[in-house]
Amino acid sequence: EIDPNWNIKVTIIEPGPFVTNILEKAPMLPGHPAYTSKSLPTVALRDNPNLIVIDGDAEKASEAFWKISNLENPPERFLIHRRTAQSARKKVQELTQALDEALVEGIYI
Repeated sequence: EIDPNWNIKVTIIEPGPFVTNILEKAPMLPGHPAYTSKSLPTVALRDNPNLIVIDGDAEKASEAFWKISNLENPPERFLIHRRTAQSARKKVQELTQALDEALVEGIYI
């Protein structure tokens, strides 16, 4: 909780995949030993980073970040890439379904 008198605004930015040189510059560290199953998406991506489709425009993203930082009342969350928005929509659907099922089951009081 942040006291409104402090006038501090917080926005959670969920960016998505943007074209940068990070994959060239950052070392690929080995995965945690508990996560070695080939069925895990992260393991597949570590084994073949070319599976990641990186298509976001980093320049446009940085402009959007700047605009958000200058808003009088910025949003609490900002999803800037279409893939992030798709993931959020999917999660909302899953949560809605879980809530509906729980209501039907009479779990909530």
